[in-house]
Amino acid sequence: MLVTNNPTIKGSRLYSLYTSHFHLAAIGVGFFIVLSGFLITWIILEEYQHTSVFDISYFWARRCLRIWPLYFLLIIAGYILVWGTRNFTMNSVHDLPSVLWMLTFTLNFYIVNHGQAFLFFIVFLWSISVEEQLYLVWAVLLRWFKKLLVPFCFLLILASIACNWCTYSLYGN
Repeated sequence: MLVTNNPTIKGSRLYSLYTSHFHLAAIGVGFFIVLSGFLITWIILEEYQHTSVFDISYFWARRCLRIWPLYFLLIIAGYILVWGTRNFTMNSVHDLPSVLWMLTFTLNFYIVNHGQAFLFFIVFLWSISVEEQLYLVWAVLLRWFKKLLVPFCFLLILASIACNWCTYSLYGN
């Protein structure tokens, strides 16, 4: 969800259109992340059920083969696009974060610290960063700390409620 305290942005027609029609996009992103987590957990638990073991290296290899090719293709396309159009545009919006943020799947942390004023289709890759971080932590949790799964899920629910409460109390709806 786009949140701002900037009165110029809040007073714009585009922001009004966004808040009146596109607020469901935030629900869609949340739904996608929850569904993804559910499916990943299901796959891991199915592997446990059929083989009595969870091969974490095989899991990570499958995730990499499924997500990384398109992810890195988008990054390459973004940097080529910025490089190719740099002489034609004088707009700083097209500057991109260091490639290190992309390679380490930490773009979400970059956006928190520096904002998202860069190439639009690269900004959306923050969700892939979050997903890859989830796969890393979730796989480790289910491989070596399976007995802590239920308490960890409750902790995630409480953290989600706290984050939502903080967001709404700081920025409103």
